[in-house]
Amino acid sequence: MKLEQLLRTKSVLVCCGTGGVGKTSVAAALALSAAQVGRRAIVITIDPARRLADAIGLRHKIGNEPVLVQQIGDGQMWATMLDVGETFDSLVKQFAKNQEQTDEILQNTFYRNVSRSISGTRDYIAAERLLALHNDSRFDLVIVDTPPTRSALAFIEAPERLARFLENQLFKMLISPTLTGMKLITGALQPVVRTAGKIVGTAALDDAIAFLRAFAGMEDGFRQRAKQSSALLRGPLTSFVLIASARSDTLEEASYFADSLQRNNIAIDLVIANRMPPRFGDTSAEVALTRSQDADQDLWRNLAHLHSEAEEADAQLAKFMLTLPMTSCLRISERSNDIVDLNGITDLTTSLLVP
Repeated sequence: MKLEQLLRTKSVLVCCGTGGVGKTSVAAALALSAAQVGRRAIVITIDPARRLADAIGLRHKIGNEPVLVQQIGDGQMWATMLDVGETFDSLVKQFAKNQEQTDEILQNTFYRNVSRSISGTRDYIAAERLLALHNDSRFDLVIVDTPPTRSALAFIEAPERLARFLENQLFKMLISPTLTGMKLITGALQPVVRTAGKIVGTAALDDAIAFLRAFAGMEDGFRQRAKQSSALLRGPLTSFVLIASARSDTLEEASYFADSLQRNNIAIDLVIANRMPPRFGDTSAEVALTRSQDADQDLWRNLAHLHSEAEEADAQLAKFMLTLPMTSCLRISERSNDIVDLNGITDLTTSLLVP
């Protein structure tokens, strides 16, 4: 599927790829490109690093609350960065039955640690934040800048894992406020509880049990949101865009990611080959090397080297694309300068929206 078609018709674009391929800059450029074709697009980075804010030159201005970056006619580019704790707190407030339950959970030490420090929590909350932005009437298109490949897979799978966990019979018994649930803790699990208490400390274990008790009644809301997030990620409104470079290591990682998505019944709709070695004219490396015997030997020798790099990159990319025969590929040449502001992102869009 061509990029402009994705930008005009999809509701979510998930940008995936290994580190060091310019994924964050490309994601921001996709949002700006969408704005240029008249859509209200928001790019969200779920990577703990602040590369998005750095890429568009707004390091201290972007947080969990969306920020309007640029208006282009009817189109808009917005940006936001995932704040796990703030998003999790908002979910608690949404599903708690009253203020007392809200306060009990938000002040619980175990909850504070879980909601802010555990990587699995970030994966689920990222999917929840995506769902919230998708449902936000301000936006037509959400573009997700994911962490490097293997963390991106955890983000995709997190909602289903959480839904299964919340449906587990043991979890239901643990949060049960009835005598049955209490007997489970004090009876059958007592040896386990005593052992866990020795490892993590009695106070920490008490906090965990108190959190589970306070959580009772909220699991249905969290489970439904998890299922909705999973359905969105795997549904027809979402497309996956793989950003790669022509280096063998990044293409190997890209192959792993593509295979993993296929096992999850998810297709890649577009590959963006970023930072491709540029070509200078139509001369081949072989011809340039032959001409290096003439005048301006150094010039032709350098040109031969550059063309050799480009030809090798083209060959590696072509070999990789054979594994994705139904997927379009868009090439972006390497730039001489790093992208550090919106001007750089704007320049990058010229390579995306090519005729």
